[in-house]
Amino acid sequence: VNGSIEIRPGCEVGANVETVNGRIELDNARVAGDVETVNGHLRILNGSEVTGNVVVRKPGGWNFNRRNKPVHVEIGQGVVVHGNLIFEHPVELQLHDSARVGEIIGDEVTTVDGS
Repeated sequence: VNGSIEIRPGCEVGANVETVNGRIELDNARVAGDVETVNGHLRILNGSEVTGNVVVRKPGGWNFNRRNKPVHVEIGQGVVVHGNLIFEHPVELQLHDSARVGEIIGDEVTTVDGS
């Protein structure tokens, strides 16, 4: 729940990849499901593939309004996300020009140069 997840080149995960506070990084890897976090940064890089959605969930509990900085989401070169990018709270999105993703859903999405 709170640890980082790193999926290295050539690896394939046959289910969802989720964390609450840890960073998730895919490097030339495949996830047959969703990639989800609440507060952890996401880096999906180097031709990785996600068959589901990429989701940043809204925090719950007594301190859900305490997050000061948006979650950083990087979708790198050659990445394919077959589903949508769903952001339930503020994110800073870095999307490479060559990446292919579904719809970007969320009210508070700031894009930064992803070339």
